[in-house]
Amino acid sequence: MSVSTSSLCAETCETITAIGFAAEVDGEPAESFSAPLGDCISFPNASEKAAQQAASYVQLTAAVLAMRYPWMSFKGLYRFIIASDRNAVIEANAHHLGRLYPDLEDLKSRSGAFAFPMNCGIVVVMPAHVMAYAFAPDSEVERQYGLTTIWHELAHVADLSLHYLADGGKGLVFQATSTLNARQIWHEYFADRHSHWPGFSVSFELELVEKALNDIGHSKSRSNIQALAVRLGSAHGRLTAEGSQLSLAAPGVSAKLASLGIAQPWRSCAEALDEALDQLIRTGRPPNLQRVEAALGRLQAVVATSL
Repeated sequence: MSVSTSSLCAETCETITAIGFAAEVDGEPAESFSAPLGDCISFPNASEKAAQQAASYVQLTAAVLAMRYPWMSFKGLYRFIIASDRNAVIEANAHHLGRLYPDLEDLKSRSGAFAFPMNCGIVVVMPAHVMAYAFAPDSEVERQYGLTTIWHELAHVADLSLHYLADGGKGLVFQATSTLNARQIWHEYFADRHSHWPGFSVSFELELVEKALNDIGHSKSRSNIQALAVRLGSAHGRLTAEGSQLSLAAPGVSAKLASLGIAQPWRSCAEALDEALDQLIRTGRPPNLQRVEAALGRLQAVVATSL
């Protein structure tokens, strides 16, 4: 079945009318609550039943995340698009993606979910196969991946809204005080810090750090160095959320960082990320990332000159 461009464009796609939810406490009816994401979910070309089921599932997972982090707001969300054809969604929204994803071909080469800001608000693109992992998994690993991906992208909504939307939720604002590199590591740290739950595995994030270290061994290109920093930030978010740290969860990775001479520069970067999060929660405003920027610069310089 062909998918029209208009059905995948965030500005013109049809959305699913949100329904209210009834809750029970100790088996007794409790006060109902409204869908936290409103009428923002779209599932182009799905059957009405499948669309309603998927939308209800996403709304409920958003409600659980909001209960865990009451200060987190999804008001900046414009569209949550569940898409069978990820690349078609990229093509349909290419005119909005350039500022945050300058290399669209690189974005197309991946297969995961992603989020981006536009004038009307934040858009999440959730591939249907990732949604299926959460909704109808074949294993616990798939379930964890699907759930954490939904929570990860919703955390991006809260964070990107603060960083890129003007007051009132209209119009894009790009911070001049930090580079895209600093924002990338911050965004992934924040999202993974708020999408990890007790009992969930962090092995995937640690595997990505190891891969990034191996890539550095082959080439110390600017993109590889930035990828290592982002992967370290992501793993730090997940590990911190479960009360652990890299040296305990992955001593081999810590030893590799030490051998490259970047253990201390990375600790400074991790501390700067934690400090920025404290600032965000305390003020409700996007944190100043200048300390993250400075620490990241030192980390990248050491990696570039390490043996």
